[in-house]
Amino acid sequence: MGRTARLKAEKLQEAIESAGGRVHPDGSGPPPPRYDGAELKAEAERTAAELDAWFAEYLTEEDFAESRVNAAKDTARLLGMQIARRIMTLGGTTAADLTRLTGIDAATISRIAKGKRASGPQLWTLLALADAAGVKLQLSVAKPE
Repeated sequence: MGRTARLKAEKLQEAIESAGGRVHPDGSGPPPPRYDGAELKAEAERTAAELDAWFAEYLTEEDFAESRVNAAKDTARLLGMQIARRIMTLGGTTAADLTRLTGIDAATISRIAKGKRASGPQLWTLLALADAAGVKLQLSVAKPE
């Protein structure tokens, strides 16, 4: 190992040790930290409220509306990705299997499952994938708490 690489490795090891654990090249070491879901949700809500206030102060109404639409598209993309992956996992299917069963292009299914689309998949697409995989897709609508 060269001098530069050794120094980088030493600095990394110092950082790991100062964080309370020792991680070895074989991956052993302390378990990853556990996060409190309620705490993370509260922090996300606080951050969203701060961003909303900032946007309202510095953006025009049109810019603010556009930012909401873009955020919704990104959220739909990420949810679509998670749902598609879950459908394939629970159904024990691959993109190729679902293409054969639905006629939806394998590349389209792959892009959905990898979150590579500009926005989320259409609802009918997820319903067709779930049906073909033999899993039930449940949706719900509720008022915020």
